[in-house]
Amino acid sequence: MKEQIYLIGGSGFIGKHLSVFLSYNFDVTIFDKKIDTEYFSSYPQINTCELDVVHSQIPESFPVPSFIINLASTLVTASRDLENFDGIIAENVKILLNLFERFRNQRGMKLFIQFGSIEEYGNGLSPFVETQREIPNSVYALLKQTTTNTAMMLHSNYDFPAMVVRPGNLFGQGQNRERFIPYVFNQLQENKPLAVTLCEQKRDYIYITDFNEIIKEILSGYRVFVGEVVN
Repeated sequence: MKEQIYLIGGSGFIGKHLSVFLSYNFDVTIFDKKIDTEYFSSYPQINTCELDVVHSQIPESFPVPSFIINLASTLVTASRDLENFDGIIAENVKILLNLFERFRNQRGMKLFIQFGSIEEYGNGLSPFVETQREIPNSVYALLKQTTTNTAMMLHSNYDFPAMVVRPGNLFGQGQNRERFIPYVFNQLQENKPLAVTLCEQKRDYIYITDFNEIIKEILSGYRVFVGEVVN
């Protein structure tokens, strides 16, 4: 019998790839405010539940899973716009706290993975290490720092089996064409000019299938990752 894993906010680019990959070894359930039913109709082995995770907890009818990966975010770009800043922070912390309250006293959950971002380190010196202080320089980065630090606080104060994963920029098949690598690739394919800067910035990129393998390794060795941050 496969162990159960819940992907919160799992109907986006990352969640789709990760859920399909993990479904070969786990009983996967996705919770998201909007489910891409057309996409998941091709993967009947993946369970889906349309749920507003900001305002609702996972119903008691769903059993306690072995693993939870919280991918949910109400802001998905590295925005520097302060409009509704306090609301964005509050919504994302609420998602985390709803999950904590639902599963905090439940036995059987081995690991809770809070999804952060390498953007949390801002303009700090690279290569980034897990002990490095975060220096967020966008609303998105600060949002991620707030939720990742909250997850670590829940582990320290309440023994919640949380950890944090901070990946670099992920890319792969099915990503929004407006994101950098798909944009460049499609413009070149169509022999169109590139509207980009001088490309002097440095960024870490991870192909989505490589990221899936990393998550699988973390789940396999979950005992040593509880309470840790992994870049």
